Amino acid sequence: MIALQFQEIQFKITINQGSVLDPNDPVITYDPNNSPTEPPFGQIGKWVRTVRLNWNTTSFKPYIYKGVAFRLKFPKTYNPAAMMERNIQY
Repeated sequence: MIALQFQEIQFKITINQGSVLDPNDPVITYDPNNSPTEPPFGQIGKWVRTVRLNWNTTSFKPYIYKGVAFRLKFPKTYNPAAMMERNIQY
């Protein structure tokens, strides 16, 4: 018989004033004459979008992490100033 023990793991997320993820970031369209520079590996960085759809996607903010580009949509009521420190328990 094997007994498994699960422990409560607590993660603490601290969002600083200079956080990369900001709902007020402008959405920049890709320009081949002025291509963006990737952040150092393992750090999240602001990124660019390529317009391929015929509807407005400016509410999805582009970022890149470890070479993988992704878009983030913040909730309409999200306030980064109110989220200075938050504890999440799993």
